[in-house]
Amino acid sequence: MDREASLWLKVANDLSSIGLGEQSMKAIQSSYDHLEDHLKYCLLYMGLFPEDHKITVDDLLKLWMAEEFVLNSETENMEEASRNCLSALLNRSLVMVSGMRINRDIVYCSLHDVVREFCLRKLTENKYMQLAVPYNPYQHLHSTESQLCIYIHDDLVKQLDHPDYQLDKIPMLDFKETNSLEFIAHPKLNTWNNQYWNPLDLVVKLRFVRALHLMDVALPNSWATAMQSLTQLRYLALHVRQFKLEWISHLHNLQTLQLKSIMRIRLGAAALWEMKKLRHVNIDNFSVVWDDIYRGSFEESSTSMLENMKTFRNCDIRLDNNMNARLWWRFPNLEEVSLQVGDEPKFSLFPIPEVHTRLHSVSVKFSLMKVFNSVGWERYCVFPSNIRHLYLDGFFLTEEMVLNIARSKKLESLRLHLGLPFRRLQSVRKGSWDVTNVEFPVLKYLTLHDMMMNEWKASEESFPVLEKLVIRRGLIKEISP
Repeated sequence: MDREASLWLKVANDLSSIGLGEQSMKAIQSSYDHLEDHLKYCLLYMGLFPEDHKITVDDLLKLWMAEEFVLNSETENMEEASRNCLSALLNRSLVMVSGMRINRDIVYCSLHDVVREFCLRKLTENKYMQLAVPYNPYQHLHSTESQLCIYIHDDLVKQLDHPDYQLDKIPMLDFKETNSLEFIAHPKLNTWNNQYWNPLDLVVKLRFVRALHLMDVALPNSWATAMQSLTQLRYLALHVRQFKLEWISHLHNLQTLQLKSIMRIRLGAAALWEMKKLRHVNIDNFSVVWDDIYRGSFEESSTSMLENMKTFRNCDIRLDNNMNARLWWRFPNLEEVSLQVGDEPKFSLFPIPEVHTRLHSVSVKFSLMKVFNSVGWERYCVFPSNIRHLYLDGFFLTEEMVLNIARSKKLESLRLHLGLPFRRLQSVRKGSWDVTNVEFPVLKYLTLHDMMMNEWKASEESFPVLEKLVIRRGLIKEISP
């Protein structure tokens, strides 16, 4: 009897789960029906990520832009439009926050299992196809700019894996002409990697794909040849052994370039200036180089401006000549920059700070040994006054450097890593950081990482609106009240 009762209880629980699941699906359907079309595209796209996957927000927004789910490619504020789309989905509880920074910026998001299941059902019902219209609030509702799109899902990947498989043999397509067919890329293409050591054979069959993310497998050197057939790419993220910008110079619509490499990458300036639609560059350990012929024209030509560039990350620069420092003149609308200074600064990091009125995030990593015996290097590290987020790594936190930081009156978050607040000839035990007479008027978030000091002195006026202080590792023996 006990066994029979337990079986009936299990049946009741299963039926209850089914009932709750169907109720959830109806609730999600109701929310989905009230979404604008471009938000529906954004949500369905997220359903292709693996189950329980923490989606990197920074990548997701760029992928949405590449697929034209948000404002069209000629619109200046695509990044803001993408963030608004994510906020709309979060406010409707269709997307969950999975990770935040200390300043409350969202780093990761994810879909609840039920929402993901709903998205996959929708995609299956539509045979993974849709007529998509690049979102533009200024165009007519019934625009003729619609395009036939097909999502690259796991089943399609398996079909394309056959050497003789052609696009016109896809069962879900009832026509032979596929030249106008656009692909909405699988947002996590590296999920193939466990099965497909070299995904290039699959990639070349997707001529009209707009986004390609292959960061978790080191591609063979033949990747550059395979990439020649992909002329519509707007988002490109690769793990490569070798790279030259000239190899992708045919990608005139490229917006995002992310590269991971075990070798230092050198970008030729002449080729870089030709990529007018480039908005986001994120490359491990790279530098920009000029040949002797191009140096003269660089100084005078205004055509070498990249006005669409928003983020430029992990660039290795030298401040022993004025050429590298003046690189930033060419990015007048830059919003985020991450730099590695590999030598003793002798020229200003930002020669004309007022040029970058939109720059709000700066990250600089110094070579501690290079500035150890340097005198007066701080005068070359004056930051644009409008920055809101600053991260400094490997430097001496001298009085001059503290004042340089404090001049940024809009600074909201500050992260200091391996900053040594003592003079060169003093021991660690005698070091102190005194900001008693320095004010950071709007600083809300302060992180001290691997800092070493004997005493930290501050007054009530130093951090009037500080909300959160994080101290990670390092040594701070005494903090004055």
